Amino acid sequence: MRPGPTSPTGPAGTGHAPHPRASTPRSRPAGARPGRTPVSHPCPADAARPPSFSPADRMLRGVACVLLALVPAGYLAVAADQSHNVAAAREIDAEQAGLVDGVPSATQQAVYQTPVPAGSGGAAFFEANTWAEDTLYVRFTTTRAGLAAFLRGLGAGPADLRTGRRAVSVPAAAAPKVPWTFPPGHRWAGMTLAGRGPRPSHRITVNLDDPDRPVVFVMSVISFGSR
Repeated sequence: MRPGPTSPTGPAGTGHAPHPRASTPRSRPAGARPGRTPVSHPCPADAARPPSFSPADRMLRGVACVLLALVPAGYLAVAADQSHNVAAAREIDAEQAGLVDGVPSATQQAVYQTPVPAGSGGAAFFEANTWAEDTLYVRFTTTRAGLAAFLRGLGAGPADLRTGRRAVSVPAAAAPKVPWTFPPGHRWAGMTLAGRGPRPSHRITVNLDDPDRPVVFVMSVISFGSR
């Protein structure tokens, strides 16, 4: 009797055929999913490259820069014009109101440095504001002592007053603003005190027809130059 075919045996005579060795899988790029083609990323040098602009884009950017420079300048010009118009309107309103009976407020007296002596009578004032200067017109009747005290407050004295018709220091241009007239035939005295720094200038005219009751006319001006 012929022997049958010999069955393959596994190791240690187990009688089982050895399993075929599993094939080693191919390595995939990091982050790649099975069945998908890896996505290529742009080179960092390409990402850092600045975008190119067409001539039309460059023109629009130039126009925008010009507008950014012109708009603030235009706003400042409009604001200045409006401020000037407000000052002009205030001056018109004041002219329509005319002289106000009474002494100026304490703030006005301090700003314009026109300290009206206590006990003064017949006081009236008028304030005018323009783009270049602010002016306070004040009239009051006082005593010899009151006049001396007023002048001392401005760094002067009665002896500094010039006499005569030419001593009238309030200009004729003030006539349209206040109904002050200085006709001949009266005893006039006056002086002009120049302002120093922020201090206002003063034009002072005094009627000495009654030396015991002098009538004082003051024009105090604060100039701003170009503002």
